[in-house]
Amino acid sequence: MSDVVELAENPYSRLIAWEVWNFMSIAHAKAEFDERNILNFKGYNDSGKSAMLQALKVLVANTNPTKQVSFIQDDKDYFRVIGYFSDGITILRDKYINGQSLYEMYKDNTCIYSSKQGNTLTRITDVPKPIADYLGLIMYDGVCLNARACFEKQIGVQTTGAENYSMFNAVLKSEEIASAGKMLNNDKNKLLADINTYENELSTYKTLISETKDITEGMITYLKNSDSAVDSCDEALVKLGDINNIITALSQIALYPVLDAIETDQLSTLANIDAYYSALSEIIVYPNVDVISEDDIEKLSLLAKLQHSVEQLFELPNIPEVAEIDISVLEQLSNIKTLKETLDNCVVMPEVPNIEDAIVKSLENINMILWGIADCTATIQDIDSKLEKGSQELDELNKELLAHGVKLVKCPDCGAMFDPDGVHGH
Repeated sequence: MSDVVELAENPYSRLIAWEVWNFMSIAHAKAEFDERNILNFKGYNDSGKSAMLQALKVLVANTNPTKQVSFIQDDKDYFRVIGYFSDGITILRDKYINGQSLYEMYKDNTCIYSSKQGNTLTRITDVPKPIADYLGLIMYDGVCLNARACFEKQIGVQTTGAENYSMFNAVLKSEEIASAGKMLNNDKNKLLADINTYENELSTYKTLISETKDITEGMITYLKNSDSAVDSCDEALVKLGDINNIITALSQIALYPVLDAIETDQLSTLANIDAYYSALSEIIVYPNVDVISEDDIEKLSLLAKLQHSVEQLFELPNIPEVAEIDISVLEQLSNIKTLKETLDNCVVMPEVPNIEDAIVKSLENINMILWGIADCTATIQDIDSKLEKGSQELDELNKELLAHGVKLVKCPDCGAMFDPDGVHGH
């Protein structure tokens, strides 16, 4: 059946995760399916794998209703399980230490069903019908199963013995059974083929063993010695081949005639060659070091530092020896140096001639006048600002009076404002 047909025939949303609090050994945990709709639980014994599956069964099927109180952790008053679905639905399941339960369904964080009666919790024996209808639950042999398992194979049921076959036969139907049978037949055929192959190989080995029953230990020893002799002959042939190559190379070497006289340049060249050979023979060939230990590296580093220090010492100038210097003299020299640096930082004012008292007083009076002029200037600027502000207010009043049909003019003599069209003249 293709994926398109499965999606079209599946009326239910997909469980994407569930979350657990205070349930058995789990204080808080969350399980999420991956993009392939697969969830893999891995952990040591008693790490909470079965507890997560048990919490899911309590959420979707309300399994073990009489034992659910024992699932609450010892120091807690309740446990909570929440299932998250792909269409935005969230199902909440609480169980309290007093035996009361709570089922709630949310759509995009808005409660659309609650098992509370007003604000009072109730005892729950079966999954409430709105939630059972949403989950598509069916009953088989007294056990509540999720009908969506035949489409998505998300929710498994932990059972024992022959219950597995009967329960999953009701859910997976004949198509899944046939598929499983086909896979088993394929595995069976492959196993039979492997068995036949091994039997044929075993028969071949038995035939070989039966054919070698007349071989004795002496024959085996003789064959080993013959094989060693053949190897020795091969090595001798290789050596003869090398000797043959050497003879061929010697035959190709040109024999130079004996010279009665050698030119001077040739003698010089031979002398240089002899000098180079002597120099090469005097070169010390140090042995190769394959591995340098950490101690050797540290020693080499210390030697490099010592070489650098020695080079710096050679670069230092030779300081002449001096007699002993009194500490008090050094302190005085240090004080003199400090005083000199302070004097160098001082600003030297230029020299001025003597100034008479009358000139000083005149300058003081001029300074006072300048300060007074500055105050007057500030006052005049303040008055100008106020006049400008008053003129603006007057213009606004004139505009308002004009709007009311009143026109004022300024008297050229006294500066007062009056209405020329008024009853009283100015």
